[in-house]
Parts: sequence; C-alpha cells; structure tokens
Amino acid sequence: MAFSRTLHRGLSALLVVAGLVSPAAAQFTQSPPGAVKGVLGQGSGAAGAPAVTMTIDADAGYQDNSVPEADGQAVDQPDYIQSGYVGSVGGGIRFQAGRLNRYVLGTANGSANQEQVSSELRSLRLYRGIGSFQAGTNLGRRSGVTMGVGVSYEPTYLFGAFSPLDRNGSGASPVEGTPQPAEPANVSLTQQRWISTTANLGVFHNWTSRQRLGVRYESFRLRPITGTGFESNRNSGALNYLWNRTQAMRLDFNYQYDDNPQVFEDIERPLNTQSAEGRVRYEHRIAPGRSIAVMGGAGLVRVRTGALVNEPAFGVTSPTVSASLDYDLSRVWKVGVSARRDVTVLNGLSPEPFKSGVAMASLDGTLGRRLFLGLNGGVSRGRALHATFGQYNLTTFNAQLRYNLGSYAGLQVRYTYNDHEFRNVSLLPDSIPVRYNRNAVRVGLTFWFPLFGSF
Repeated sequence: MAFSRTLHRGLSALLVVAGLVSPAAAQFTQSPPGAVKGVLGQGSGAAGAPAVTMTIDADAGYQDNSVPEADGQAVDQPDYIQSGYVGSVGGGIRFQAGRLNRYVLGTANGSANQEQVSSELRSLRLYRGIGSFQAGTNLGRRSGVTMGVGVSYEPTYLFGAFSPLDRNGSGASPVEGTPQPAEPANVSLTQQRWISTTANLGVFHNWTSRQRLGVRYESFRLRPITGTGFESNRNSGALNYLWNRTQAMRLDFNYQYDDNPQVFEDIERPLNTQSAEGRVRYEHRIAPGRSIAVMGGAGLVRVRTGALVNEPAFGVTSPTVSASLDYDLSRVWKVGVSARRDVTVLNGLSPEPFKSGVAMASLDGTLGRRLFLGLNGGVSRGRALHATFGQYNLTTFNAQLRYNLGSYAGLQVRYTYNDHEFRNVSLLPDSIPVRYNRNAVRVGLTFWFPLFGSF
C-alpha cells in the first residue's frame, strides 16, 4: 500500500539522520547519582533504599491495518481492523527497595487506546492493566527464596510467540540485573479481553561461592472473559544448577517440566513437556565501557499430548538450541541478540504445540545529550508437531526516537510494524485474522516523576 511504502521510506530517512549524531546517556538527561530527590521525600539516600517513581505517556498517530489476500482470494476487512487515527494515554508506578538477593519490586501499569478516531470509521476503545510484585531474601548465609505474583487484563495478542526467549535470560535480580533485549511491543488483534494470573516461588542454595542449585515452581492461568478461546492452565517446575567456572565463564544446567492443558468448552487437549539443556556463558571486558557477553546451549525436549477430536495422542522428542549476544559498544550504546529453537504453544489461541524458531535483536543508545534511539525487532516461526502441518509466522519491528526535554519529560516518535500469518492451524478462533499486517506512526509525550527516594 502507498501509506506503507511512505512509512518505510520515512523510517529509513530517520535512521540515516539519527546515525550522524553523536552518542550520550540512554535515559532522560542524566544527573549525578542522588542529585534528584523525590517530591514526597528523599529517603536515606543509601544504596538499596526504597524508591518510588511514576511515568505518564500520551500519544496520537495513524495506523495502516490490512488483511492481505490469501490464495489469490480477496478477504473482507473485519470491522475491528480498520486503518485510521489512534490515540492513547497510559501510566505506571514502580516501587523498589533492596539489592541482589534481598529486594522488593512492585509495578502497576495501565492504558487506554482509542483506535480509528474518525467519523467515517468504527471507533474502538481498548483498555489494559498489568500489576506485579516480586521479592527475594536470604535464608541464612548460603540460601535464599524468591517469589512473585502478577495479574493482567488485556486484549488479544499472539500469546507465547516470543516466550521461549525467556529461558535464555541470565536469572539475575530484577532490581540490579542486566537488562535483556526487550520483547517487541504486542499488537492487540481484537476487542476480546483476557485475564491472566501468575505466581512463582523459588528456593536456591549456594553450595560454594561459585556453585548454586535452584528449584522453582510457577503457575499460570489465562482465560477469555469475552469471546471465545482456549483456557490455559500451566504448572511448571524447574531445576537449575549454576557453576561460575571462572570470573568470565559460567556453566548452567536446566531441567523443566510443564503441564499445560488447553480447554475450550467440552474440548481439552492435555499437553506436557520435559526439557533438559546445558549452557555456557562467557563475558569479556574489552575496555572501560565496552564488554561482550555470549551464551550458547543445547538440549532435548520431550512433548506428549492427549487426543483431540478425531486426532490420536502422540509424543515426540526434539532438540533445543539457544544463543545470545550482549555487546556494550560504548558507555551509551548497547546491542543485544537472542535466539532459540524450542517448542511453544500459542496460549489461548490453539492447542497445538509448535516446533518454533524465535529471534530478537535490539539496539539502543543516545545521540547527543538529549536524543535517544531505540530499535528492536523479532521473528517467530512455528510448525505444528502434529500431522496437520499447521504453521504460524510473526514478524515485528519497533523504532523509537525520543528527545529529552529535561530530567522529567521527553518528546517521542514511534514506528511499529507487525505481520502475522497462520496456515492450517487447527481450532483457531474465528475472531483471529489468519493474515494481518499493521504499520503505525505515533507522536507523543512521556513524563517521569520521582515520587520518593534519591535518584
């Protein structure tokens, strides 16, 4: 489409211009640590002291949505997928205290999107809300415990398309851990609402100063509160052994068991998986402000499903492969790449287990003292393990350019691209488009408020 081509040309020009500007810090305009005080109090100012911040975002723009032709046949554009003007407002609060193994972290985020704001188009209003709480503490000198709970209320996404990459993470403290490449922003596909809840509990013991054994349990529930879809009820247990062989090299072994039945009215497909994987991580400091960390791993996953409709139960064993690269190009520029071959399920949308290949990449840094550039994108490809030969393909890309107006506000321009396709996927809800493409540009303001603590 003409609009789509215009967006791609505009984005290319934007990135060429951005690449000519010199780098600086990658957040709002930086101040010396402790120089910014919370409006409700500064606290003790000590490392790990409680801190509360709030963010508010508002933007508006235009999105080009389309349902491409399939097999040479024109497809009607559903009412809920129309091109038009969009606007949104959102906010979030974050509370954190502590460091490393002793911490408390709470977040709450919500937003409202008004889509297709035009007298000629059907107007939709989409709400979402997410809340989470995490905590960890030591149990004696060598052991510790972590826990977390969360709840979300959201429209329909391709749930699970990028979730295999979660297993590539370092498992560091969420307060002081090294950020991983961000998952590309989700795109709501319908007005249908889903509610999900999650809870996890983990215990670890440091056998020596370099060896740690951890056990973790997680429960996840996803169900539609409007429309149709499969309920997901996943319970998983994991065992992790970590050995810091040297200061630069780390070895870890992971075993995980998942039981994730998908239920729709009187239809239920039991599904359980067992996987074992070994990984090697290597970190090297090249120079002050420059470092590189690489990870590689391999293993096996065993998948077993129950009978569904007229299809028999089956079991299959498949290899898993994982890899990641995090490269600090300078003090203010970072590159991240993460990829994985595994088995995944599109929770809520299909009971089929897919042999998937997933990859994401990100680049972020500052251009001058006030200009920030962030890029991330990913692809997810899946082929059904069953004989239906079902497939899904998902490609997504996000670009953000933000000009910091000071320590508390920024003006930003965002471009997003999403494209997905399903082929022969069994029992896909009728409300989900089999083919879907979206280009969107938004301009908005973002505000950061230090409520309590020293920053």
